[in-house]
This record gives sequence, C-alpha cells and structure tokens, in this order.
Amino acid sequence: MNSETMKHEIRQRMESSSWDAMITSSVFSRRAAFRKNVARISGIGISTAAALTIVFSSIFYSNNGDTINYSSMIAAQIEKVFDGGYSESFAEKKTLESETSILVFSDDTSGIIEDALIARAQ
Repeated sequence: MNSETMKHEIRQRMESSSWDAMITSSVFSRRAAFRKNVARISGIGISTAAALTIVFSSIFYSNNGDTINYSSMIAAQIEKVFDGGYSESFAEKKTLESETSILVFSDDTSGIIEDALIARAQ
C-alpha cells in the first residue's frame, strides 16, 4: 500500500509543472540568499581589513614630515672625523693628575654647530 501510494505521488509530481516551478523557485531563492550572505560577509571583511590597515598605519607609521633623517649627516660627520676633517676643532690635552689623554672641546665648537645647522637647513 505504501509503495503504491509512493509511486502514485511520484508520477503525479513528474507530470505536474507546478511542482517543478515550486522546486525551482526554492532552489533559486536559497542560492540568492547564500550569495547575499557571502557578499555581506566579504564586504564586512574587506571593510574591517581596510579600517585596521588605516588604524595601524596611522599608529605605527605616523610621520608628520617635520622629522629630519640624520643618517646621512651622521655618516658624513663620522667620515670627516676618521679622515681628519674635524681635527682642528678638538684639542688633546693631558691632565696633571694622570697621564691619560682626554679630548676637550675648543673654542671652535660653536662654529661647528653653526655650520652643522646651516648644512642641515639646506
């Protein structure tokens, strides 16, 4: 009895176009809902990533443009010290208490500072 009823229902649904339309609309509505959810989640993910990128870049890479890159200036000064370019600005003096030598700034120190400021401004 159950097998006869089942066969009858199957035949009836196979011959009915309304059942096909009902199944088709159900499949398409589920696909549309799935695509909307994927688009919504992707949009949220992309906007969150963009916001976090902006926040982290503003925190960790905040450079207002007023900072000066001292690496080239310091490298040039070190080269001049080793080449003897600044030897006239330092005077080696011996202390009376011990025979160790120390370096003391001479009167030309203010001139060196002024030259450095002028070079930095250019």
